Amino acid sequence: MGLGNRGMAFEMLINLANKMYQRGGVSLIDKCPTPVKVLFSNSHRKVRYSM
Repeated sequence: MGLGNRGMAFEMLINLANKMYQRGGVSLIDKCPTPVKVLFSNSHRKVRYSM
């Protein structure tokens, strides 16, 4: 199993809940992405990140 789509099902569930809140006039929730800088280390085959 690839690691590229981890959390997509959870993300879709959150988006569905947000749409239901918006349709009901309860609230409008906007997603704010967290800034992340990906750092690759080819010598050790590890991926690191910093925020």
